[in-house]
Amino acid sequence: MNQEVFTDGIGNIQLAGGMVRIDFASLKATGEGQAVAPTQVQRMVMSPEGFLQSFGLMNQFAAKLIEAGVLKKTERTDKTNAVAEVKS
Repeated sequence: MNQEVFTDGIGNIQLAGGMVRIDFASLKATGEGQAVAPTQVQRMVMSPEGFLQSFGLMNQFAAKLIEAGVLKKTERTDKTNAVAEVKS
């Protein structure tokens, strides 16, 4: 592995041209005294099959983080599918 990319999270996921495109974002200040906004820093493109495999691996890893106490399960009342949050 030769390259590392830091990201604060995923800014967008879309399907275009038969490929899944994931935009990674970092938080950047929009100006002095203004809010911090996500800015695209890198894009990863993969097949839908590769996306599903990656999604499965992330779910397995999230379960391990919950088991280790790094994350805790939460019940959400909004429409998101989030099942865990960073334990504080």
